[in-house]
Parts: sequence; structure tokens; C-alpha cells
Amino acid sequence: ELDLPMVELVEYGDIFNYDVSGLVEMSKGTYDAPGKHVREGIVVRLQDASLNERNEYNSFKVINPDYPQ
Repeated sequence: ELDLPMVELVEYGDIFNYDVSGLVEMSKGTYDAPGKHVREGIVVRLQDASLNERNEYNSFKVINPDYPQ
């Protein structure tokens, strides 16, 4: 185990009402941590964190277009 700190939870809820542009906007910003680091992006997951048929979690990442390369 790497013992890494968990990043902030941006949103939690039962309704997913976002299109791609809305998710990209949500991916922008900084972490609420000392230094105000630019977010790399967000990860979107189902609340039910069960594994799918390929033994993987159902999730995807939205990259912040402002994140320095």
C-alpha cells in the first residue's frame, strides 16, 4: 500500500446529468490543499463500487485541459 492521501470529493449524488463539456469544466480548478495545485482532472465512478464482468471498476477520467503537460 502506498498510503497516499485521498483527494477531495467534488460531488456525490444519485443523479448524473452532465455532458462532456460540463465534465471538462468540472475537471478544471485546483485542489483544496496547501499550494493550490492544479487538478489533473476528475474520476467519475458509480456509487456502487462493485466490479464488472472483467473484474474492473466502472469509472472514467476527465482530464483538465489546463493541466500543465
